[in-house]
Amino acid sequence: MIRSQILPRKQLLVVCVFLGGSSVYGERLQPTFIATREDTIVASAVVTDAPYNADPSGTHDASPAIQKALNAVAALNGGVVYLPAGKYRLNGSLKLAYGVTLAGACGGSARTILLAYYGRGEAEQAPLIDAVNSETGVSGVTIFYPEQKPDAVVPYSASIGGDMKAIKDVTLCNSYRGIEPGMFNGVSLANIRGTVLASGIRAIESTEFSWMHDVVFSPDVWIGACQSLSGKAMTPREQAGLRVYIASHCTGLELGRIDGLAISRFAAVGAHTPVLIQRNPKFDDPVHGFGGVVSGFPALRREVTNGPWYYGMHAANLDQVPEANGRSYPFAANPRPSKTDAGAFFNVTSAPFHAAGDGVLDDTEALANALGAAAKHGGGTVYMPQGEYKVTRPLTVPPGVQLRGAMGMGKIREGRGCTTLAAYCGKASAHPQTDPALLTLSANAGIRGFSIVYPEQAYDVSNLVKYPYAVRGAGANVHVVDMMLVNACYGIDLAATPCDQHLVRALWGTTFFNGIAIGAAAKNGRLEQICFSFGPWLEAGRAQPMMSVAAKSAMAAFWQKNCTAYRFGPSSGERAWGLSAFLPDVHFHFLADRGGMRDAEFWQTMHDVGSSANILCEGGSSIKLFGYFGSGGRDGKHNWLEVRDSFKGPIAIYAKTLQQSFLNHPFDFTDSQVQFHDEVSLTEGKTVSASATDAGSDPANAIDRKPRTLWVAPAGSTLTVDLGAVKTINRFAIENAGLFVDSALNTLEAQLLVSVDGATFVEAGRVAAPRNARHEIVPLAWFDVPIAPVAARWVRLAVTQPGSDGHIRVASFQVFEDASSIKPPKN
Repeated sequence: MIRSQILPRKQLLVVCVFLGGSSVYGERLQPTFIATREDTIVASAVVTDAPYNADPSGTHDASPAIQKALNAVAALNGGVVYLPAGKYRLNGSLKLAYGVTLAGACGGSARTILLAYYGRGEAEQAPLIDAVNSETGVSGVTIFYPEQKPDAVVPYSASIGGDMKAIKDVTLCNSYRGIEPGMFNGVSLANIRGTVLASGIRAIESTEFSWMHDVVFSPDVWIGACQSLSGKAMTPREQAGLRVYIASHCTGLELGRIDGLAISRFAAVGAHTPVLIQRNPKFDDPVHGFGGVVSGFPALRREVTNGPWYYGMHAANLDQVPEANGRSYPFAANPRPSKTDAGAFFNVTSAPFHAAGDGVLDDTEALANALGAAAKHGGGTVYMPQGEYKVTRPLTVPPGVQLRGAMGMGKIREGRGCTTLAAYCGKASAHPQTDPALLTLSANAGIRGFSIVYPEQAYDVSNLVKYPYAVRGAGANVHVVDMMLVNACYGIDLAATPCDQHLVRALWGTTFFNGIAIGAAAKNGRLEQICFSFGPWLEAGRAQPMMSVAAKSAMAAFWQKNCTAYRFGPSSGERAWGLSAFLPDVHFHFLADRGGMRDAEFWQTMHDVGSSANILCEGGSSIKLFGYFGSGGRDGKHNWLEVRDSFKGPIAIYAKTLQQSFLNHPFDFTDSQVQFHDEVSLTEGKTVSASATDAGSDPANAIDRKPRTLWVAPAGSTLTVDLGAVKTINRFAIENAGLFVDSALNTLEAQLLVSVDGATFVEAGRVAAPRNARHEIVPLAWFDVPIAPVAARWVRLAVTQPGSDGHIRVASFQVFEDASSIKPPKN
């Protein structure tokens, strides 16, 4: 059965509904294909259709009907619940279970609007949209509280919260509390705008990577939408009252203990506290802090520094690097199949294909026939509903075709499965890097929304066998989006054939030997929001329980010895954002083959522990990293950055934050190979003096942002900088000598002294700690120390324990000003 729907011209929406069948999960739901200018959606349930029959007029409570649709899709281990354009009254909270994405219509003039009557006066109630399990998402909705008044604000519970993993294209029109994920692990927030009254986003605890871009909160959103949503414009008096309330009460973004967060372009216009960084008392963690990378980030923020973050790191702020001014990362458009008409949708479980999707029967021919039918049509979507599809030979996705599963957004670790492609081919390959991949993507083809698993792969790594690449590109404009690789040996191969304009986005996986390979002179590719770790294969799901402690240790040891997360060969124009991994042998390997990668930009990169190195440079040129968070060199022999003589460079790193304990030998590269562009602090360009300086040295060397130049002085000497005016400072940093000379010459203990009159100095901070203490600063190559906010015009560095030869050596002395004088917002 095919249904078409005519909507306003600007929306250009095509809707097709297809009969379902049965699966190992039970009776399948009828998929609905929706194509707009911005994206395509395959919905497992449409809330306005029978048997749900949600009212899209806003008259009757739609929450029971929507919840019924959410429950039906959750019973299949996830999928998309679609809310067509309209207004939906919500008198109750919506509960999203494992794997469910709630998607509305966004773009054009037609919108999905949720009219929230739930939670009034009950700020601590469950969120309006509450993720009660993991791997959930929300997209394309506008949330509006009709009973909220701009000049008489009433508390409400959070609009979106729980174990939510992905939120994009959402407008919070007048939320009291906006987005509050329970744990900020593997969370993605993108293209969010709105007016928030008390809080925008609360990210108070995380232990792994998350991503955020293009989030803007402003009173103007509610003011501008008031007429269309409530039937009358906001009066000047109401507008003034709204702005005063936000300026007195609102915190735009609250961060607690954050272990790796990439942010590009966040703003909280008119908020009392645009950004608040502080330890949250709900978590019994002795340390706190924000480790990550930011750009387009508010300068006005309150940072409560009541103890150091346990890696001694601070977020790298690209906005404070003048060499990066005026640059930003433009995200790629959503990929689409070449055709989206009613005849371009092929459900592999329907006639004439009849795939079983039960993980037992062989579905290879059914999938091949569906892909062939889409190719004959000139392109389209080949859809695999919820289930496990057994494949016994490699498949090719034809030009213009997208092979798609039922998963929407939020899929990070899919042990339980939603749509899974199960590979029973390629086992014990003798040539795994060149043998046919499980899926070969022709030019203009792609995959989206499912997992790939190798059921016959050993759960014990001592018996692991090699399989070929899971995916290989074979032409330009291939894409891999919203995918999970559960236990692949080799992940995505974009190095065998030129794959110009490739796109890999929202990929997470365990890949034992290589995650992604780029090469073959590919041009202008994109890599966005990707992570590799051994986590997906460790977790309970499928046929196995949670991996034992011994097996987990063996897996970790194997991973950190064998895996290279990203391998970059000959290519040009690559652009990437938010690439991350945990504990591989090498994160980024720049190969020397045919000159290597050139003219590449990597934005907001996060490397969490590398065994041999985070970045290994053997070849390539004109490589730029804009914002870098790293901890690597775990083997005790290598550094986070290793450069071979064959690398001519340069690689330039703009704003970095690094874990101090992973510098195992002095840097041995040249300025022509590696360029550091660190953040500008209050000391740069200011008047500096020293009580004593060794011959041939200069106190100005400590404030010139050049790590090779050192202020060298006798023991007991001090360095004083006149900031030119009284500033409130709450952080200071020292870059030590051991970057380029023997670490034994490092300064080990020092004090920060401050003065407002240039005569009386008091201690404001101190660095001193035993080597390798987990929760202390490690006295190796650098210190980055939070302190209680203090007023100072003159700052003085007093070294109390110099290097082993009795001399002080300091490459960089920095102090930073944050707006910590902001008083807490009103309750």
